[in-house]
Amino acid sequence: MEIADRLPLPAAGLCIFAGLLPFAVSVSLHQSHLAAKQLLLVGGAAVFALLFACSARTVPVTPLWWPIGLLATVSALNAWQAPRVDTAASLSAALILFSVSAWALDTRTARDRLADVVTATAAFEAAYVLCQAFWMDPLFAPSVLHGKWRSYGTFGNPNWAGEYLAMALLVTMGRLASAWSRARAAAVALIAAGLAATFARGAWLACAIGMLAMLLTWRGGIPRNRRIALAAAALAGIAIVAILALRPDMFQYLANVASIRGRFWLWYVTFHVIAAHPLGVGLGQFEVRFAEMQAQCFQTDFGRKFLSSASFPLQAHNDYLQIAAEAGLPALLAAAALTFLIVRRGRALSTDGAALGFWAAVVAMMVNALYAFPFFLPGCVALSAIFLGAAEAGLATRHALPPSRLLRLAACTGVLAGALVAWHWCWRYAASEHALRRANSAISRQSWDQAAADVERALQNDPYRLEAHYLSGHLSLIREDYVSANAAFDRAARLGYKAEVFTEKSAALWRTQRGAEAIAELEKLLWLRPDDDAVRKRILRMRSLMTGSRETP
Repeated sequence: MEIADRLPLPAAGLCIFAGLLPFAVSVSLHQSHLAAKQLLLVGGAAVFALLFACSARTVPVTPLWWPIGLLATVSALNAWQAPRVDTAASLSAALILFSVSAWALDTRTARDRLADVVTATAAFEAAYVLCQAFWMDPLFAPSVLHGKWRSYGTFGNPNWAGEYLAMALLVTMGRLASAWSRARAAAVALIAAGLAATFARGAWLACAIGMLAMLLTWRGGIPRNRRIALAAAALAGIAIVAILALRPDMFQYLANVASIRGRFWLWYVTFHVIAAHPLGVGLGQFEVRFAEMQAQCFQTDFGRKFLSSASFPLQAHNDYLQIAAEAGLPALLAAAALTFLIVRRGRALSTDGAALGFWAAVVAMMVNALYAFPFFLPGCVALSAIFLGAAEAGLATRHALPPSRLLRLAACTGVLAGALVAWHWCWRYAASEHALRRANSAISRQSWDQAAADVERALQNDPYRLEAHYLSGHLSLIREDYVSANAAFDRAARLGYKAEVFTEKSAALWRTQRGAEAIAELEKLLWLRPDDDAVRKRILRMRSLMTGSRETP
């Protein structure tokens, strides 16, 4: 590559970051796929923020800033209610990535290079997904999962892998529209086949709408070779679906309507949460408030029709509703304004194929956010922020920063302090994840002392981790230290809802001759989850034993 074509460091760094993010997986972490991407997102955003503070001479100004600023402000005001900062950290990092991308990717060459990196990365991801679908995971999985769940890629879930491939397919199509290449045409077909293999229906729909938006926005006709590439991609996807659908464990996912019923119930309860808390329940607090509201809704005749859809979800499967529930209605208005402005920007990008592909990918994820939670996943929100910044970079105006060295020194110092805080959080988060992974491994080997030490280490690094408090109680229950078990389960119950916390606390209470309290604990769980017949039967069995022996039911 000629020196004139070499990218500046910030633009090159963003390309490398976007290429590495999908492959951020670590088997040494408890959540091997999610946690690794979360760490790269937060840690990487801190590096880019520092790079921007030290080298920027201008700042990009765009109409998107006012809804983004309002959304960030309202979310920050609601962040104090949450004991954990995972959600706030992800959204803050995504904001930084958008800002840096809009500043650094201001040339068409930079945007083209980013699109090429995404194309190459997605082609590898698609090949990996196809390998999982038709054979097995050649890298990690010791056994083959059933149905669509075997095609989880490097994201740990086929729906999440499908979201990434849908975005990448649109970016590749945009790049192909601006510069024809047989390699890109082959990548389009390969990525489409990988997307089909995930059986992620939501990602399919989002990709189709994003493609339609791109075709309607693109100025000029579509050359014959591009039409052939698009047709080949469609045929590849259809062929993969047809082949995989012949398997009994795969076809059921095409005709599964139970998930639609479950989504409706999630949204119904979330609407009630919003009505009860119009200013928000706090970032990361959706899980707790949802479980409590769901229990109240089950007391109505309408709610009892959806007992089979009961769950303790972490997300509302609609990012707009979840934003309203966690950050309040003002945040929802800001998100709606941002969505409207983004959609309107498409016309201004109609002559830049790569930028239009980035825009279409963001539109696809905004559609997907109507029935999933892409913006609460670290990998998806990071790439969406970079793609949005890349699309906006060619449209934003540039305002010069003050030349004062004192101001720059102050800005660099402040950003460095923030970066150090972010990196410290990453270190503690990684240490907690690693300790939980070791603890679960030790429990499977029945190495109770090792497991207890690892759980303690996890709690030292993240004292608000529900899973760690639950494992602490679980180990105490195994060791017959019922007092410590009850205390650990109480701490876990204050952080969220997990069915095992109730059942194992009930067992600890029962073994200390506190039968009435043990039954009351299970009744709390039954109130939250009236669909659980096993808990109902256990309560009846315990009541029958109350007048007899005190053996564990």
